[in-house]
Amino acid sequence: MPGILAMLVYIGCYTDAKNSNGIVAVDVLPSGEMRVVEKYKIDNAIYLTRSPDGKRVYSSDANGIVAFLDEKGSLKETDRLNLNMRCICHLSVSADGKKVLFAEYIEGKAGSVEVDGGMFGTPAIGGLYGILILMFNGIILDEISDFLTKKEEVKDLLEQY
Repeated sequence: MPGILAMLVYIGCYTDAKNSNGIVAVDVLPSGEMRVVEKYKIDNAIYLTRSPDGKRVYSSDANGIVAFLDEKGSLKETDRLNLNMRCICHLSVSADGKKVLFAEYIEGKAGSVEVDGGMFGTPAIGGLYGILILMFNGIILDEISDFLTKKEEVKDLLEQY
């Protein structure tokens, strides 16, 4: 990794047999020129997000979520959470940096997992079907885990439709 970077950007990519680097670190120079400075072998890292303090990067992979420590532009894997899901997407980190939230397209699930020092806790996972109904009815959730604790409200709302 070069010592001086103009602007470092991590790009998440689909992978296949020919291209196994799911995360590519790109240096964007003031001229707009981009150059690849590092590649990381991770399957289907199509969604990336950064912690509020900028010290951690979280990525989807083929089966779950991967946590990285960003050490001056070099990613060091700290944990891997296998969720046995096929298409983890829409990763987000809570404002305090203590939870990673995610959604999954294929099975229609969403959830959150506590994270401490780059290590994952036990995930809370639920069906995604109720989130749109809750938003439609004006109920504001602080995070997806709120949805998971309000299953009875969701059930009642769904019965109205």
